[in-house]
Amino acid sequence: MLGKMFAMGLYGHKESYLCNRWNRLDLLINLGEFFDFFMDYLGLHLQVSQVLGPLRLISRVASMRDIVSALLIIFPMLANVLCLYMFVVHIFGVIGVQLWAGRLRNRCFLGEDPTAMYNVSLSPYYVTKYGEFQPFLCSPEGTSGRHCSEVPANRENDQTCSLAPPAPSVFGFTGAGTNACVNWNALYNVCRAGAQNPNNGATNFDNIGFAWINIFQVVTLEGWSNIMFYVMHVYSFWSFLYFIPVAIMGSFIMMNVCAVVIATQFSDNLEHLTLQQTRREDSAVLVKWLRSKWTGCLAVIRRRASNRVRRHDDDSRADDLTVGGHIWGLLRTRLEKVVKSKIFDWLVMFAVFLSILTLAIEHHNQVRRRDSCRSLLDDFSEM
Repeated sequence: MLGKMFAMGLYGHKESYLCNRWNRLDLLINLGEFFDFFMDYLGLHLQVSQVLGPLRLISRVASMRDIVSALLIIFPMLANVLCLYMFVVHIFGVIGVQLWAGRLRNRCFLGEDPTAMYNVSLSPYYVTKYGEFQPFLCSPEGTSGRHCSEVPANRENDQTCSLAPPAPSVFGFTGAGTNACVNWNALYNVCRAGAQNPNNGATNFDNIGFAWINIFQVVTLEGWSNIMFYVMHVYSFWSFLYFIPVAIMGSFIMMNVCAVVIATQFSDNLEHLTLQQTRREDSAVLVKWLRSKWTGCLAVIRRRASNRVRRHDDDSRADDLTVGGHIWGLLRTRLEKVVKSKIFDWLVMFAVFLSILTLAIEHHNQVRRRDSCRSLLDDFSEM
């Protein structure tokens, strides 16, 4: 960075250091290093420069610079697509809240007190072996969906219990014996709302916020079928007509719209660059022709001026004063050639790559020597 500043100048002309936005990015990353030092002095270890360090590769690779530049131009167009996407998600979220708010809390509860009647301790509502991660959801009797009569029978000793609970009488309990395999799950025959939603309360449509979260999960196609089956159990089999359009529109249509926007912008940028390069070549041909015409005229003028003008002694003193400026200009020119050369770029890219690699293999109880090596690589890439 310092070498480029000395060679190109800090500010004031088109070729200066700060006039290039990628150089400004490098400056921002290096300022992050000073910010880390300041935070370390205050006792806070943020490591901002290590997070932003890999971004130096963008400013070194021309193709990556073109891609990032195109993406920055595309952002306003993608913002419109994102607004349309959020509008669609909001509409489906409102529909989900109106239809299924509180319904995913439905569980099959006990219709009677088994402790008082049978001296048996049971859970207040039916719980599967997977707990609340795969609960048994139900729909009240007389509605579509899954009912409590479909609760599976309990199993003992790898056998399915099929005996009904004993019926009370004046002579005691009649029916199944004490050691018989009784299907106590038959007592879970009342479907009503409980206190918790599936997945520890994460899967529900109780409000618009949770509706957005669950629709986003459906769009990602990660576990979306479980949400659909939960809703089908508590509401209706035809609930799939809601989830399939959400999955298709969010996962395929919207993503393809974003891809079309990006591809169109890349095509426009390529056409613009081709046209700009053609104009540059035409300008170069014109400048070359004009230079060839004026070179002879300038040579004649200089020759005549040198014959008529005599140099005085004061001119020699002025020349002595301009020696330092000439040397400094020559040094800057050579330094600028070095920092703009391919070899210099490859050396910096190699140092940045090694810095990223050492950052990736960082681990707990790391040897202090490795920390010093990574710091040296970071310092070299910053210079």
